[in-house]
Amino acid sequence: MASLNNQLVSNTYKDLLTVSGTTSNEGLENTAKRVFDGEGTGSPLYLGTSTLDVVGTSTFTGSVTISGKTTTNTLKLNNLSSLPSSPETGEVVLVNGEIYINI
Repeated sequence: MASLNNQLVSNTYKDLLTVSGTTSNEGLENTAKRVFDGEGTGSPLYLGTSTLDVVGTSTFTGSVTISGKTTTNTLKLNNLSSLPSSPETGEVVLVNGEIYINI
């Protein structure tokens, strides 16, 4: 982890990240807030106390685990031991290492 010890604000502020909400100095809350750098440039990340939203194209390297329910019009990924008898449209399941998509 980078340290701010013995660093001048003028030499490091651009590398600091902050979130912006309707009220200053609230930090993270339940509702996701956009992450900005020290110059005020917005990132594609939105963070909340239990939320991470990424707007735009995303690339993941390594393992990714998705669990829980998703919202309407999104991809669902379920880890099952057998194919469901009546899957929902757009449902994606992982069965014994194989991915199945109901279109």
